[in-house]
Amino acid sequence: MVSMKKRIFSIVLLVLVAFVFVLFLVNILSIFNLQISHGDERFGNEVYLAPTCGDGVVDVGEQCDDNNLADGDGCSALCNVEDGFTCAREPSRCVIVINSCSNGILNSLNRSNTIYELGQDIQQLQSTIACLSFSSNIYNNVLDGKGHKIIGNIVESGVNNASYYGVYATSNNVNVTIKNLSIYNFTYGIYLSNSKNSTVENNNIYLLKTIDQSFSEVGISLLGSNGHYNIVRNNYVTGIIYGIKMTNANNNTISGNVIKSNYRGISAISSVYNNLSMNKLCGNTFDFSCFYFALGCIRMK
Repeated sequence: MVSMKKRIFSIVLLVLVAFVFVLFLVNILSIFNLQISHGDERFGNEVYLAPTCGDGVVDVGEQCDDNNLADGDGCSALCNVEDGFTCAREPSRCVIVINSCSNGILNSLNRSNTIYELGQDIQQLQSTIACLSFSSNIYNNVLDGKGHKIIGNIVESGVNNASYYGVYATSNNVNVTIKNLSIYNFTYGIYLSNSKNSTVENNNIYLLKTIDQSFSEVGISLLGSNGHYNIVRNNYVTGIIYGIKMTNANNNTISGNVIKSNYRGISAISSVYNNLSMNKLCGNTFDFSCFYFALGCIRMK
């Protein structure tokens, strides 16, 4: 009887020891696998797993990882930072930082699917067409001023040295966003020609005033037969002949803007079905104006 009890006790003890050993082994393997996955240097270089480009994690050997394998967006298909870009965070966010006006170089913003950011206040150093200009036929771009200033030339009476465009978006741009800029001393603050589905928001545009008391012409201009379905919102425009001017531009939404002390606040020329809401217009000679058969040019909400 005693012998039988000893056998049972021995079997139970053996099972318990085996169970504890299995738990210990599983725990060791889990820790080892975790250290390999994260590349713990205690295990040496030979245990590092190969980095996986495109997973949004910047692994050892990768300069960036933006969670895709596309070239041309700042982080290449091999997870290297592309020329002209700066990348940070996980997944990587890649931008082109602008620290000066183009000063005579047209179409300086010439990539699609790209974020451009101002790194500092910039100033137009000479009389040129535009401080910053987008190329034709580009899409899905953002120009973010990050609160910085674009400053044009100080204009002297009788001297033709005016800075013309602060930001110029040429023909057939689609889904371009221009935001968070303070623009001073340009004939046109922001000029969109034939742009579709684009957004101009949170910008401050101030007058160009010469010694002989002439003014800038347009704060924000939407121009062209294809200039439709754009959004202009939450901008501050003051001291200009036309605060916001639409010419042959239809179905745009103008909302939440402060348009103050201009000659004409919002103007529509040969433009129809534009929607206005929640704008504050004060101190303008004419708050609204429609010209040239602009039937239904402004819908008030």
